[in-house]
Amino acid sequence: MKTLTKSALSAAILAAIASTSVQAEQFIDDSSMNIHLRNYYFDRDTKTGSAKSDNDKAWSQAIRADFSSGYFADIIGFDFSSYAALRLSESLGSNKTSNTGLFHVNNKGKGEGYGKNFGAVKVNLMGNGVLKYGRMILDTPLLNDSDSRSLPSTTEAFYADYSMSGVTVFAVHAKKGNGKTESGYENYEVNGKKKAVNTFGASYSMDGLNASATYGKQSDAVKAVYLDGSYKFDLDKMTSVTVGAQYGSNKAIGFVKETQIADGEKSSIDWYGLMAKLKLDKVTLMASMTDIGGGSNPGWSDAAVGWEAGDDDTGFNGYNSVMISDFNAANETSYQVRAGYDFADMVEGLSGYVRYINGSIDMKGQSDTDTSEYDIQFDYAVPSLEGLKLTLRHGKYEKDPAGASNTYTREDTRVLVTYDVTVF
Repeated sequence: MKTLTKSALSAAILAAIASTSVQAEQFIDDSSMNIHLRNYYFDRDTKTGSAKSDNDKAWSQAIRADFSSGYFADIIGFDFSSYAALRLSESLGSNKTSNTGLFHVNNKGKGEGYGKNFGAVKVNLMGNGVLKYGRMILDTPLLNDSDSRSLPSTTEAFYADYSMSGVTVFAVHAKKGNGKTESGYENYEVNGKKKAVNTFGASYSMDGLNASATYGKQSDAVKAVYLDGSYKFDLDKMTSVTVGAQYGSNKAIGFVKETQIADGEKSSIDWYGLMAKLKLDKVTLMASMTDIGGGSNPGWSDAAVGWEAGDDDTGFNGYNSVMISDFNAANETSYQVRAGYDFADMVEGLSGYVRYINGSIDMKGQSDTDTSEYDIQFDYAVPSLEGLKLTLRHGKYEKDPAGASNTYTREDTRVLVTYDVTVF
C-alpha cells in the first residue's frame, strides 16, 4: 500500500513538473522581441505676414526594443519596451526654443536626448482578446498615442478587448499620460483632483463593411462620442471602391464647463466627414470633406477632444487630419483630393502620393479665413534588405485671414530612415 502511494505521489510530481515544463516552454516559444531604429531629420520654416521666415532644424536617432512574452499556462504574460532618442544635431530659430518635437525640451528651451521604459501585465481572454494593466501605446478613436516623431507617447491604463464573430468590444480606464517628448507620467486630473479618462466602444467588420462606435468621459471635464463606418466593394479584380462617413461630438461638463465656457458660448462641438476612394490597380484616388461645427459663438476653438492634464497626445481622427494641420478649427469646412501610385513595376519597393486640402473658417460676421495644405510623400522599402525603409515627406500649410496682412505659413520637410529587425 505504501509502495502504491509513493508511486502515485511520484507520478503526480513528475506530471506536475512535466506540465510546468511544457507551460514554460510555451511561454518562451511564443515570446518575441523586435528592434526598431528610426533616423529622423526635420526641417521647418514658419512665417507670419511680412516678417522674416523662422527656420528650425533637428536630427535624431531613436532606438526601440519591444519584448512581448507568450502566455504562461496560456493565461498570463507581460510586455516590456525600452526606448531612447539621441540628439544628433539641432539648429534653433529666432525664438531659441526647440519645437520640432524630436527631443525633450529642457528648462533652457534646448532639445536634448531622452528615453522611456514602459510595460504591462496581460491576461489571455480565451484566445479572443486580452486584458492589460500597465503602461502601453493605445490606439483607440477617442484616446490614442502619437508616434509622429522620435518616440511615441504612452498611457498608463487598464485596457481590455474581446472579439467574436466579426464584433470587437473594448474598454479603457486611463490614469496617467506620457507625452511623446517626455520620460515621466502625469495624472489625468481636473481642478487639481485625479480624474481618469474612461472610454469604451465596439466595432464590426464583415465582407467589406466596417462600423464602430466609441464613447468617452472624464468627470468634470469632457464627454465625447465618435462614430464611423465604411463599405468596400470590388468592381473587378483590379478595381475597388470604398465609401465612408464619420461623426464626432465633444461636450464640456462640470468644472470645465463652468470655468472655460463663457456665458453665451456653446458648450459642445459636433463635426462630420465623408470619404470616397477608388483603387485601380497601382493607382489610388481619394476625395474627402470634413465639416466642423461650432455655431455663432463657439466655446471650443477646435474639435480635438481635449482630455484634461495627463500630458495627453490624443490625435484628431478626421479624414482631413494630415501632416501639418488637422483642419478641425471651429466652423471650418475643408475638402481633400489625394492621388497615390505604387511604382513597384518600375522601381521595386517605391510608392508615393500627393494630396491637397482646401479649407475655410466661417468667422461669423467677419470675412472667412482661408486655409490650405499640400503634402507629398515617397516611401522606398529597400528590396535587398528586409526591414529597411526610406521616407521623404514635404508639406506646406497656409492660413490666410481675409483682408489681413498676417498670413501664416508653415513648410515642413521630414526625412526618415527606419530599420526593423526581428530578434526572435
